[in-house]
Amino acid sequence: MNKILGMKVYDNDWFLKFHFSYSEVAKILKDWGVNLILTQSKYIPMPDTAVKSEISKQEKKLYNSYSDLKFREALANEGIDYYSTILMFFDPSALAINGKLSAYDENLKKMKKIDWYIGIPPTMEGHVENKITLLKKAVKELNPDGVHLAFMRWPGFWELWMPDSKITDFNDYSFDNISIEKFFHDCELNKPTIAINFIPKWIKENLNNEWISWKCRIVQNVISDIKSELRKIKPDLKIMLNTVPFGKNDYNNAQDKIFGQNFELLSEIVDTFEVMTYHQILKRTPEWIKLSGEEIKNRTKKNTICTIQAQPLYLEGIHKKENRNTVLNGNEFNECLEFIKDSNIDGVVVFLFTDFLNQYFKEKNKNLINKILNFSK
Repeated sequence: MNKILGMKVYDNDWFLKFHFSYSEVAKILKDWGVNLILTQSKYIPMPDTAVKSEISKQEKKLYNSYSDLKFREALANEGIDYYSTILMFFDPSALAINGKLSAYDENLKKMKKIDWYIGIPPTMEGHVENKITLLKKAVKELNPDGVHLAFMRWPGFWELWMPDSKITDFNDYSFDNISIEKFFHDCELNKPTIAINFIPKWIKENLNNEWISWKCRIVQNVISDIKSELRKIKPDLKIMLNTVPFGKNDYNNAQDKIFGQNFELLSEIVDTFEVMTYHQILKRTPEWIKLSGEEIKNRTKKNTICTIQAQPLYLEGIHKKENRNTVLNGNEFNECLEFIKDSNIDGVVVFLFTDFLNQYFKEKNKNLINKILNFSK
């Protein structure tokens, strides 16, 4: 069985800057062996992350002529699966409008932006409803093969978790009033009659296991609600989850304790796990990609695909002190692909499509393209 070869299309550069037609870009992807696309759309616009996704004023006129449906149909004609990506609990615009969506740590300090990132707790029901509304519109209009749920977790900037980091180096979110009240209500527990500023410490000392389990169930329940609503529109719609790339033994099981992504629970409702194995960001080896992906595959028994980088990231600003590798050459990229190929992992997603377009069409460098062509054979 051939492995999945996917691309993340988190901007519209192929249309706005390279000026490809829908059929041209679909043919390029097909010729490269790509059979899966994870992408934003006008129905679910993507804010800037490590990738600049927002449309500039200069691009708006041309972007107004862009059609997500034509892109989706062109991909379908080439046999390429189309997944609509939504960033669930990363939404700076929503936070700017409604400060009640803010996350608070165990010291009751409001979360501040870390580089480009700031999270929203998954207990914010109104926010979840707004996201479901966007997804329903996208599914009705675009008939995607699946939806790709990104930032579906409790707040935390996992890109800073280095090999020598400890779970105690990072904050636990979120002890906002809404989450605290919901925790005691859902677990049918009595809230202690102590000052609010002592509640987080009391929970951690007396109900820590219950707190962790509840955080994991919250994430599971949100995905379950999304799946239920969207399958009323498209019964065979697939659910793909974007996951933090940590295993049970990493950072004292921070995957559950901090991010609330328990793979055993989530395997009950998720069709495919997309694991963010960005090895250069996290200062790991290419082999780590295989080890991380295989653990999740073996624990979930579900389709598992690993995302790899096409170029080095997080080199400036707050990241400069980490001294990450500044080069990611073709041989290293190929090593990442080979470890995935030689595993029970179901495939790979490459971050980012625009990086390949720049190399292939601007720099006339076919090195990385040749690597993915070999992978897809």
